[in-house]
Amino acid sequence: MHLPKRVAAVRHGESAYNKMAAVKQAHPLYRQFDAAFQARSENPERAVELANELLDAQVLSFGASDLSDNGNRQLYETGAGLSGNRELPDLVIA
Repeated sequence: MHLPKRVAAVRHGESAYNKMAAVKQAHPLYRQFDAAFQARSENPERAVELANELLDAQVLSFGASDLSDNGNRQLYETGAGLSGNRELPDLVIA
């Protein structure tokens, strides 16, 4: 095995989840949870209770999410930029 001469590191584009982060952080229930989480040493049960309420209300979610429209555009532009190079990288880390 040989070491690559050219490496490209690519971060994923904007995801739908990332786009919704501002909405989540403005949600009143999330704000209550955040305050309870910051004070969790005083009342850890309350932080857990609010976290479960957030999950039930689908304000928090975990796992993979699709790219947003902007993220898809970013993906296309990155691919186009890489393919426009005379010498493609030997390794792409995404």
